[in-house]
Amino acid sequence: MMKSRDVVEEGLIPLLLLLLLTCVNFGSAGNAIQNGEQKSSVGETAPEDVAALKEIYKSLIKIDENWRQYLSWDVDVDPCLPRPWWHLTCNISADNHHYRVIGLEFTCFPFYYKLSPTPFPDALTNLTALAIFNSQDCPITTYPDLSALTNLTKFISNSMHPANTTLIFSKLPPFLGSLGLRYAGIKNLTKLPPSLVFLDLTGNLFSDVSTLFNKTLYPNLTSLVISHLPNFNASTLPRVTTNRSIESVSNIKYLDTNYCHFSRKVTQGESQLDFLLALENLEKFSCSNCYLYGPLPTYLPRNINRFYASQSKLVGNLPDQWSNYTDLGTLILSDNNLTGPIPTSWSSLRNLTFFSVSYNQLSGTPPEWLNTAKVAFEGECNHWKTIPSWCHRCGCRRHSSSDHHQSSDHSDHDEDKKKWLWLLVIPGVFVIVGVVVVGYFVTKKQPNTEITVEYQHFNEID
Repeated sequence: MMKSRDVVEEGLIPLLLLLLLTCVNFGSAGNAIQNGEQKSSVGETAPEDVAALKEIYKSLIKIDENWRQYLSWDVDVDPCLPRPWWHLTCNISADNHHYRVIGLEFTCFPFYYKLSPTPFPDALTNLTALAIFNSQDCPITTYPDLSALTNLTKFISNSMHPANTTLIFSKLPPFLGSLGLRYAGIKNLTKLPPSLVFLDLTGNLFSDVSTLFNKTLYPNLTSLVISHLPNFNASTLPRVTTNRSIESVSNIKYLDTNYCHFSRKVTQGESQLDFLLALENLEKFSCSNCYLYGPLPTYLPRNINRFYASQSKLVGNLPDQWSNYTDLGTLILSDNNLTGPIPTSWSSLRNLTFFSVSYNQLSGTPPEWLNTAKVAFEGECNHWKTIPSWCHRCGCRRHSSSDHHQSSDHSDHDEDKKKWLWLLVIPGVFVIVGVVVVGYFVTKKQPNTEITVEYQHFNEID
């Protein structure tokens, strides 16, 4: 007994010491808080961000109550903790004291929420740590002066508000890297931040695009999207003289001009796309549904690796000179009026992985090198003399005359139909299973009346 008591006492001594140290530390922490040594604690959002978000919420729902349902913000809890409000992205501040709001991204569904055209509240400028702002498809009419948001690097506004409402910017942040102003009703381009790397001006009303290809104004611009411009003026594009000397140089690597009508006149032998030579760094070019009414350019930028020009009313032959662009990996020229054979010299395109010339008027025979190089080749509905056995997409399925002008992405349309079919089938299966299960439990719970009657009868006999 004495021995066991000694063991217990020896075990209690370390435990008492540990308890004593814990009390001392707790008391020191309490004194530090009382003396003001602990000024702030990690685990709360910066007060200025909280105030700004509440003001934004209050201003928006005051104009349109539908914003309350869309935002779904609980203004009585911390915006960042334990998890951020809807549409917010938070990060710990540099001093490790507070969380800051660094992202505010809305993706409005105007036909569902039916939000009214609204000016964005001035409190946006108080979110000084904001780096990303996206109001895609939201009916925002105007924004406050954004120049104070020095951390803002990405600003996207895909306007879906009525045509008579214009999107007006008084100032943009000086170090903005990505800017998207889609369908914003812009008629005249003013000077944009020179720091831009990505610019999307889809669906606007301006016609002169010359300033966008100025390396001096935008030395960092590498991605430019100017599709769906109804007033597009091709004569304002960079010009290249007959001896292929370059007038202006741009650092653009990706250019999207889909659905832009190239209406300028060119002399015989020239192409509407000769301007591409002025973009010596260009790697990807997309010009689907462009009304070019002419041949392909004889020469391309040396680094080109993706070229899209389906449904663009191209005529003439495939240029022999394109055999020099060995970086070319994707080439889509479907749904045009191209003629002649596929040049044998194109066998040098060792990086080519996808090549589509469906729905043209090409002749000859698809060359064997396409099969040897394992290129995904589409050559449907051409004037092939013979079709090799390896070419499974060189025939011509039954189509009406108008189908010749459909998009080259027929397989994509089939996939979309399959997706819609699955969306109908899967819920139907769940409904059937649900009905069977419910029916099973309902019938199981119903009492067996025959057994009950017989049981009562035997009780009466007894």
